[in-house]
Amino acid sequence: MSISTSPGSSKVEFKISDDESSSIDASSDTQSSKPTSALPAIPSSLARERNFLVGHMSKSKSAVGIDELNRYFPQQRLRLFVGTWNMQRCEVPENVDDFILPDHEEFVQDMYVIGVQEAPQDQKAWEIKLQETLGPNHVLAHSVSHGVLHLAVFVRRDLIWYFSYFDEDRITTRMISQIKTKG
Repeated sequence: MSISTSPGSSKVEFKISDDESSSIDASSDTQSSKPTSALPAIPSSLARERNFLVGHMSKSKSAVGIDELNRYFPQQRLRLFVGTWNMQRCEVPENVDDFILPDHEEFVQDMYVIGVQEAPQDQKAWEIKLQETLGPNHVLAHSVSHGVLHLAVFVRRDLIWYFSYFDEDRITTRMISQIKTKG
């Protein structure tokens, strides 16, 4: 792929291969309104009309309010996995399927809350391993660490709009801060 511009011109030419090329006039406002992918275009006027925060008190209609929650969760339940593991400061394992996706579970859960004690030094690598295991249908909604404790919250991608602010706090319970404990 190559990109070229002409001096003194607002035209940009994209050459994908020898057979295919296209150009865009950068001074034209019409290009920004055209869809650029196979995904359906979302009109900006629709986004302006809505508030995407659950429970927000405004005159605009909420995109994910109580009615939407009741539609997707008529029994007001979701599937939740809560797991904890003392990793003893070991390296991130190559496979955590048995821990997160046990054979006896028929379906992947809606939400995963995974806490580890004596977490690995590379906590980002741990979160990436969890994401790889859960796949693209889940996203890391929040993670927090306190000393050697680490907590990661993953939710189904299509449910992320139903979560708002994650609140966290840390309280040290040791008498003398130089003594290493887990809290």
